Amino acid sequence: MPDAFCACVLMGGRGSRMGGCAKFALTDGEGRRFLERQLAALQKAHRIYLSAADETQLAMAGACLRESQAGGERMRCFPGVSAASEETTGRRLLGVPDLTPGQGPLGGLRSVLGRMQDEDLRSEWLLVIACDMPGLTEAAALRLIEEAQGYDTCDCVVCQDSRGRIHPLCGVYRCSALPVIEDMLAHGEYRMMDLLIRLRTGVVRTQDIGIPDGVLDNINDPDKLHRYRKDTFHEDRKVTDPLPVKGTAGHLLVFGISGIKNSGKTTYVTKLCRELTDRGFQVAVIKHDGHDFEGDVPGTDSFRAMESGAYGTAVFSKRHFLLHKRQPGTAIDLPADRMPENAPEVLVRNEAAVIRDADEAERMLRELLAAFPEADVVLIEGMKHGRHAKAEIIRRGISQKPAGSRGQLCGLISDLDRDELGITDPELPIWPLDDVRPLADYLEMGIMSGRLQNK
Repeated sequence: MPDAFCACVLMGGRGSRMGGCAKFALTDGEGRRFLERQLAALQKAHRIYLSAADETQLAMAGACLRESQAGGERMRCFPGVSAASEETTGRRLLGVPDLTPGQGPLGGLRSVLGRMQDEDLRSEWLLVIACDMPGLTEAAALRLIEEAQGYDTCDCVVCQDSRGRIHPLCGVYRCSALPVIEDMLAHGEYRMMDLLIRLRTGVVRTQDIGIPDGVLDNINDPDKLHRYRKDTFHEDRKVTDPLPVKGTAGHLLVFGISGIKNSGKTTYVTKLCRELTDRGFQVAVIKHDGHDFEGDVPGTDSFRAMESGAYGTAVFSKRHFLLHKRQPGTAIDLPADRMPENAPEVLVRNEAAVIRDADEAERMLRELLAAFPEADVVLIEGMKHGRHAKAEIIRRGISQKPAGSRGQLCGLISDLDRDELGITDPELPIWPLDDVRPLADYLEMGIMSGRLQNK
């Protein structure tokens, strides 16, 4: 067992490559947040520091941990910097905001080492881990600390993986590094690799001490997150991300894309449909049109959906609906008085004032959903006040805040950042408008889990 040591999680920036979602709040395939995993791995540290950009980020971390589970006990954390320390499952957890914002991980390291120095912990090693490295295990953390304690004359000891890459954000540091860090920051130098050159640095090859390279993986973009979740997915664990719920049909995943006029719903749905289809899922698209429509001819929305890979589409308005299924002979199971058995592929119903209010629109949606029992997912375009799970598009210059019902809102899709949108809820994802893959990852996890329940 190594001597007493401290630990630090650098909670990172704004997570722009993750659609503005804080990386420490992301979850693995088992539903455990990255931060929860890391705190469990660091549980032998007698003090853990959460290095944050500001008080707002600390409050977000606190909100995440209050909803997390660790070791069978509910974790508690601070609501903000004003209550920056509490005993948390037997260890001390401290929030440390950056002394000077915008200086990256080097600024965060300076703030934490300065705090250790103030607390007369100069002689202790500080194990530093970036928040996007959820693969750290308790065994790996202790092995690294044990190895570092043999480097008596060094200011820091960092990991080198089997490919020769140095990882400054998976290493241990001493307060003796603080003067060099402060000098670099004073001269506007922020690179961690430059710090290693200037310090007395020890390098540990992870393969020599039995630490696998996976411990050092940075999960910092949607593709890596998608692969990581697949690798860590287990049937018996509950996913805690705010996943989409099952639709009213009860046997398929239903998810809506809403937004005001000209926000780009159809373009986004078309791209999302193609992405999910390319991943091997069977997708159907249902569009609610506030006006009369013409279906499945070149240039129309339903035609674009079919071209993007949807095996079936439906469009409905106040006076009409149209349903089109690509494969002949697939089951169509609308009520007998609404649709004959062995119906043809393309069906149009003309009836005056078919839908008179929101309740009738919901009933119509349920009937159309029943026409797609083979689907893995049905995307609903429109119906911003619908009762199904949804994400709302907010496009710069078109809208600035959600216009639909918040009850089933799972996230936003936008080209605005979290600050511009005024979103303070750390649990609400913001997916990029120009890249459908992050939302496709989210939906894929919902499809894979098979645990989604009606609300």
